[in-house]
Amino acid sequence: MAPQFLKALTVATALGATLATALPVQPKPTVWHTTTQVVVKTITKTATVHGTPGPDYTVPPAYTTPAAPTVPTEAPQQPSYTPVPSPSPSPSSSYSAPAEPSSSSTPAPPPPPPTSTSAPAPAPTTSTTPPPPPPATTTPPPPPPPPPPATKPPVVSIPPIGGGDGTYSGPCAAGSPCTGEITFYDGGLGACGTNIDTNGEDAIALPIDLMGPLSNTNPYCGKQVQISYKGKTATATVKDKCAGCTGNNIDMTRFLFYKFGVEAEGRIHGVEWHFI
Repeated sequence: MAPQFLKALTVATALGATLATALPVQPKPTVWHTTTQVVVKTITKTATVHGTPGPDYTVPPAYTTPAAPTVPTEAPQQPSYTPVPSPSPSPSSSYSAPAEPSSSSTPAPPPPPPTSTSAPAPAPTTSTTPPPPPPATTTPPPPPPPPPPATKPPVVSIPPIGGGDGTYSGPCAAGSPCTGEITFYDGGLGACGTNIDTNGEDAIALPIDLMGPLSNTNPYCGKQVQISYKGKTATATVKDKCAGCTGNNIDMTRFLFYKFGVEAEGRIHGVEWHFI
């Protein structure tokens, strides 16, 4: 009897050990907790602008995207596991794993309100005006050369003039007449001190080179001159001095000029004349 009891006890013990070994230990469920943290950082940047300072400007607050609300997550409850007992003469035992208490995540605290920072007014710029350049040194132009000495008119030696009796022996005498041009002018007060009527008398003005510097007391004043041109002859009186006449050219009144040509000719060449 005793061996059978021991055998049954051994079998029961082995069966219990087998059942204990066959039933696995259920692991605890893993709960993931997600926390979202939003950080808002405001950076103030100051730039120096060279120019005319403008009015103060307040920078508007930075735009932040609102954080999405955190939805608390709840881990599903682990179902209990009940093993199916195997048929055995011995009483069976069941194992129920305790349910892990569910945990919920705590929502993240709201982000701090953004702070608005007014940008500081730009510092006024100081413009420095460079000093004016020193005046350029100008060298005064050299003084003009002194004018040449005035040329004194040549002193003409006036030979003695006879009284019209044929004793004149100077230039443009009867035996050697002078040839030149004749033209006319409007008369007026002559160099010999008398008035000249250009439309009513036969009067001439001798070239200045012949009469010389003397005027009223000039020995040629009042002398008679005979003028010939293409067969026409006339006698005139010296009453003036012609400053613009050169060589043997003489000037005369219109009244005298019209005896040799017309006014449209203006100047007549190849006219002979001599003192009487």
